[in-house]
Order: sequence, then C-alpha cells, then structure tokens
Amino acid sequence: MEKWKILFVCHRLSLYTEVHVTRSSIKFSALYTAAFFSLVSCSPGGSSGSLTDSGLNNLSSSQLESYSPKPSNFRVSLTDAPSKELKSVFVNVLSAEVWLKKDSKEARVVIGKNIGLIDLMTLRNGVLLPLEDFKVSEGIEVSKIRLILGDGNYAIKGDDTQCSLQTPSAQQSGIKISLSNPVTVVGNNSYSLVVDFDAQKSVVIKGNGDCLLKPVLKIASFTKIEQEQIDDDGTHEQPGEDLTGGSSDSNTDSSTDGSDTSTDSGSGFDDSGSEQLPEIIDPDMINSYLL
Repeated sequence: MEKWKILFVCHRLSLYTEVHVTRSSIKFSALYTAAFFSLVSCSPGGSSGSLTDSGLNNLSSSQLESYSPKPSNFRVSLTDAPSKELKSVFVNVLSAEVWLKKDSKEARVVIGKNIGLIDLMTLRNGVLLPLEDFKVSEGIEVSKIRLILGDGNYAIKGDDTQCSLQTPSAQQSGIKISLSNPVTVVGNNSYSLVVDFDAQKSVVIKGNGDCLLKPVLKIASFTKIEQEQIDDDGTHEQPGEDLTGGSSDSNTDSSTDGSDTSTDSGSGFDDSGSEQLPEIIDPDMINSYLL
C-alpha cells in the first residue's frame, strides 16, 4: 500500500500550518520544524510579503509537501492566495474526486464529503486544509483531481459589503485538473499532492458591484518520499521527489498575454456532465474495484 496526501495550498508561506476540519469546527495546528522555520521569508530581506505566481513556482518542494499519518497514503487539502479587494471568500465544498486507473478500469474516488463553507482567506500564509487521507495500492495511476462545489458561495468585499458568487446556470459544479504527467504509485512510498485554489483570480467583481465565481485551481506540487523517511504521524525531514515533470497543471489555459482563461467559455468549471464519467467509489473500495 502507498501513502497519499493531497493538499490545497496557498501562495504565501510564513509558517507551515495544517487545518483539521470537522463539520462543526476548524482547528489549526502548526508543525514547528527547523525545515519549515527556515522557509518563513517570502520576500527579499526576510519580510513576510505577498508571494506571486512566479514565487510560488520557485518555492522548494519541502514547503509544499505534507504526508498523511500511517497507514493512509493520500490526502487532499485546500488553501488560498491573498487579495486586496476581498476580505473573505466562502466556497461550499461538497467533495473532491481523485481519478484512478488500473489497466482498463477507471474510477473516481470521492473524498472530503460535506466539508461545507470554507473561507478561503483563512487558508493563507502556509495554512493547509487536509480533506482526507486514504490508501492507494501499487500500480494504480492517478490522472485527475476534481473539486465539487455546492450553492451558497459568497464574498465579503473590502468595504464589508457582501456579494453572492454567481455562476453560469448551465455550468456544472466540478472544477477539474488533468495531470500532464499521470503518476503510477510505486511500492513503499508516500505521496503528497498539493492543489492551490486562487481566490484572487477566481472572484471577478463587475462594474455594478456584482461578483462572479470563475474558479482557478492548479497543482502547486506533487511529490513522493520513501515511507521509511517519514514518521507514523507523517512528519519528515528530507524533501520528497518532484513528480510534476516541470508542469504547472491547472483547470485553465494560459493566454498569450499571460492571463488565465478557462477551457470552458471562461467559467472555470468543467463540462464533465456531458462526458462518460468513471464509476464513483469510496476510498475503501479502491482495491476491490480496481485490482
């Protein structure tokens, strides 16, 4: 069995923190290790400033990886980037899907069910929100990840006014990232997949003050580490091996001027409702369904 952790991570890192979520509360716990303290500064001169996209790409993998406690081997977490125009961005996370494949069989593993409303602005400065830990067996391929949002999303603007985050009525609630370099699980390793939910780019404030939600998600890092190098609680000292192949996969395309444009009419949501989707399974069904 391989050990996985998927995380949603923010653009700024001044302290590595994990958020443990229940339906009724969110509890923060910082991992105080020398490796993470050495990565506090996000801007020249040691000050903790805003980290740009290029800064995020230049961060070492040890800042972005986090492995689940044994015996699980997969975790999903959420984070956000800072915004000057917005004080809070609440998104209703219904679940996430990890797309797995073995030979001719493919399935969507549903994790993080009914997380509920999350203020993305609390997931900054290195705060990671784990959604769920689970096991993926050797030889299974990971190809996509999809976040499912519900209704009731809204934002608090800089002037303290609230606006509903409107979405095109015809769009599905899924936000899907396809991996340019699908990863096949290797024995005796733990895996960390970190996904960045960029609220600053995802919320569009129109001229009349209304707000639109055009989600922008991307893979911030994908790493693996030998299980013997991590403790039972998932802590580790050595950085993991990068699995992205230099790609920065996203649910959007990059335009010629460097801005992000969605592959689906600029909405940010995918069109999975119109395609043949793999079977949905729970994490404890992975082996019985795929192997």
